[in-house]
Amino acid sequence: MGTTLDNVVRNIEIVISLLAIIIIFESKRLISLMAILGYSNCKNIFLFIFVYLVVWLFGTLLSVPIIYGLFELIKYVSFNYLNILVTPLISYIPFIIGIASVGIIFLSLFIFIYTRIKKVNLPQEISINK
Repeated sequence: MGTTLDNVVRNIEIVISLLAIIIIFESKRLISLMAILGYSNCKNIFLFIFVYLVVWLFGTLLSVPIIYGLFELIKYVSFNYLNILVTPLISYIPFIIGIASVGIIFLSLFIFIYTRIKKVNLPQEISINK
C-alpha cells in the first residue's frame, strides 16, 4: 500500500504522459511536413520527445538532492530542538523505481507514437482544407 506521496507521484507521471500524447497528436501536421522534408520517423519522434527527456533528467537530478536535504533538515530540527531521535532510513529503491517507471513511460510513448506516425496519411495531414 503506497503513501499519499507515492500516489501523487504516480498521478503526476500519468498527467505528464497524457500531456505528451496530446502535444504530439496536435503536432501531426508538423511531423508530416518534417517527414516530407526527409526526416525519418525516429528522428521526428526524438525531436519531440527530447524536450521532455531533458526536463525529466533535470528534474531528477535536481529533486533527489532536495529530498535528501529535506530529510536531513527534518532530522536535525527534530533532534536538536525537539529532542526527538529520528533515524529515518532512506532507501534508494523508491527513487530507482520512480526513475525506471518514468523511463518506461517514455519508451512506451516512443513506441506508441512511432506506430501512429507510420500510419499517418501525409497528403491528408498537410492539406490546408480539412
